Amino acid sequence: PASVDRIGRRLFAGIDAASREVGAAGAMIGLPIRMIYKYDEPNPSQRRLRRTLLQQELLQRGVLTFVGYMLPSLAHDDATLERVVAAYREALAVVEQVAEAGAFARHLEIPLLE
Repeated sequence: PASVDRIGRRLFAGIDAASREVGAAGAMIGLPIRMIYKYDEPNPSQRRLRRTLLQQELLQRGVLTFVGYMLPSLAHDDATLERVVAAYREALAVVEQVAEAGAFARHLEIPLLE
């Protein structure tokens, strides 16, 4: 448990630092063993759009979350932590650019059911 806690704290701090670097409107919340990125967006609809786009952008970068939650484990070695933080940095930057442009409809890739 102490190792997972240590890994989670590094992940938490790295994602928060990436968030500040790109000027994202949010931060990680929760415990080091189960955390989620929370947007400081008062409008629930806009907050949902940001969260959805963030998850989409993370998936495109190979980061899978559980309904947005990060669940660190012993599989998160130094290289993996760096990749996850880099993916968050890139994804958060995209979300901020899209939000500023008000262009969520053009960037969300929602498959149509046929």
